[in-house]
Amino acid sequence: MAGGLVVVASGAAGTSLLGCDRSCDADATCVYLTTGGDGLDAACPADPADGPVRPDCGIWVSESRGQDTSPGTQDEPVRTLAEAIALAQAGSKRVYACGETYAETVRLPSGVSLFGGFDCENRWAYTGTSKRAKIHSAPGDIALTILDGDERSLAGDLEVRSPDAVKPGGSSIGMLVQDLAKGSLRRAAIFAGNGADGADGEDGMHEGNPKDGLSGKD
Repeated sequence: MAGGLVVVASGAAGTSLLGCDRSCDADATCVYLTTGGDGLDAACPADPADGPVRPDCGIWVSESRGQDTSPGTQDEPVRTLAEAIALAQAGSKRVYACGETYAETVRLPSGVSLFGGFDCENRWAYTGTSKRAKIHSAPGDIALTILDGDERSLAGDLEVRSPDAVKPGGSSIGMLVQDLAKGSLRRAAIFAGNGADGADGEDGMHEGNPKDGLSGKD
């Protein structure tokens, strides 16, 4: 049976997924102070756990309330994470997601940050892990891919889940980190399902002189 993969990271020297070697990450109690780094606007925290997030700090997304034709504000959020990321690339570089389920695959470009943890039914209050944004991919798809590049990305307050594989010999991959990707994953839960059994073998020869099989064992 093919194995399920939770996090796949290339061994290239430039790949950096931070925060996994601290004991506090096991129960999501780590506190990271990142405001003002990475060339971000000092008025908008790089991580919403650092402080209040203004409505104009990024693109807002809600599966239940949004439309992908909307501008991505709190009053008019977009519906999909893919559309929110596309809008953020052209501006704020930040995406803030309501704590709902997004049935899609996400490819996070270099320099773009993605955080769930927001309660869109309560004036977009940030509540952290109690309102994780859930990324659930279809079978055979990688739920979250962190793309390579020169800029650093942050992602947090997420539940990322890939279901059991259904294609013979297929794997279930929750998250893939590409070569030379730079970034941090914070307060996130990554799940992969089971790999699928391989396809049945072909029938042996029915005509002529078939080869002897291997000797059996007790």
